[in-house]
Amino acid sequence: MATTGAIRILFLSCLLLLSHIGQSQQGSITGQISNAPPGFINLHYYVGHKTTRIEASMVDYHGNFSFGFLPDQNVKRGFFRLGFNDSVYTDLVLDPSENITLHTDYNSMFDSLSIRGSAEYDAMSSFVVLQKRFMDKAGVITRDVQGIQPFDLLRDEKIRRI
Repeated sequence: MATTGAIRILFLSCLLLLSHIGQSQQGSITGQISNAPPGFINLHYYVGHKTTRIEASMVDYHGNFSFGFLPDQNVKRGFFRLGFNDSVYTDLVLDPSENITLHTDYNSMFDSLSIRGSAEYDAMSSFVVLQKRFMDKAGVITRDVQGIQPFDLLRDEKIRRI
């Protein structure tokens, strides 16, 4: 009898520990959107080129909202869309196990976006910065090359020969 009780206690303790570990894996998104009208904001998950809405949240009069990822949603890290409709949204790169804080403005959701707590978003932002630098340098080189006239090349070649 005593061993059965001890086994039950051990079993329940393991279940409690496993349920706590499972819950701690689920993250959340909380945030504030300046100038946002009160209403619903949707969180979509990209599957291929299509999005699937996984949650909606009420945006209060101060622009505050929150989402929690649920275990049964089976959502992995990847690309998400946060938005009010098809014209007011921003795309995100997130890991659902992270607790993320987001701030943006309704009138320019992408340009004013600030995210804390997301290693995925930080990595993507670093890539975008490097890509922009590369594109800027490529643009300068392209303009320089386009500015060279064939006559200039011939003249420079003749000057080198002298």
